[in-house]
Amino acid sequence: RTVLVDLTDPTTLDNPASPQFAAFQWIVSDVRSLIRGAEATTEERDAILTRYALASFYYSTEGENWLSNSGWLDERGDECLWEFIACDAQFGEISSITTDPN
Repeated sequence: RTVLVDLTDPTTLDNPASPQFAAFQWIVSDVRSLIRGAEATTEERDAILTRYALASFYYSTEGENWLSNSGWLDERGDECLWEFIACDAQFGEISSITTDPN
């Protein structure tokens, strides 16, 4: 939660009607697989923030109702493998999100 308040107001994280609340609930279960030690490293923190931002996007655009949402919110996978996500081959960072024809 402490990592996420840099991006989202705490009252929004606590509002069950907000997409950010849904993303927060998902990231709480997902974060266990991202952090290897007692505290998050800078790389792990960046991964948490990236996945939280993508989950917020997913929930705010009603991703569960997209025509296709393959891989989205898959705890086992790399977000670069999620449908409509393009990543830079050299650095493995997200370069674009395309949701057409959704």
